[in-house]
Amino acid sequence: MKKPRFGPGDRVFFEYHCLQSDESCDAELWHHTRQWAVVVAVVTHPEVDLELSPMYIIRFEDDYQHDVFNDEVTERPRPKPEERGVIVPNPQPRTITLNPNNPEEYEWASWMITGMHECMDPEDYEDFGYTPADIPLLKRVGNQAWIEIENLNALEDLLYRIEEQAGDMVDYEIKQFRNRGLRPPALLRAQKEAQVSLAEKLRTAFDEMSVS
Repeated sequence: MKKPRFGPGDRVFFEYHCLQSDESCDAELWHHTRQWAVVVAVVTHPEVDLELSPMYIIRFEDDYQHDVFNDEVTERPRPKPEERGVIVPNPQPRTITLNPNNPEEYEWASWMITGMHECMDPEDYEDFGYTPADIPLLKRVGNQAWIEIENLNALEDLLYRIEEQAGDMVDYEIKQFRNRGLRPPALLRAQKEAQVSLAEKLRTAFDEMSVS
């Protein structure tokens, strides 16, 4: 069993990643998204696979408690627009070519861009300064894949998701093997290589668009 990233008493930042609707059975949890909480316990019920996805029971400042998934809690929040500095009004679009020799680049991009579509509500889009129509387009023909980007704020959100969220997740998995003196498996190494290379490409595009 892997050691979870957080333990009782740890302060975490929560972002809801499921159905954002008052009709959801987790609507109350949704209304607590992007808030600080404290870990009460690690979920150890038999149906929870701690090898793949530790879960936590967290308590918010209003004393509301709920169990949450591993990828919904982080050590720090995403930066708000007012923390990001000057944004160029009309940046030049960019196309980012993905590595055909490492399909994990496409997998990371697909997962995170899907999250930008499915795990955001109107308030989220307003907070981060873009609309669903601004979300980068991920395209693939044969073994060639690329990302088309026009909106700098949407690019910055995608960059954060790849640099921070994906980085945290894959680093955590690698650490579990290294702590036991084991070499991480090839797939995990490919995922880390893809995460780093994709983050570098996104960072380059962001820097170029910021001065265009």
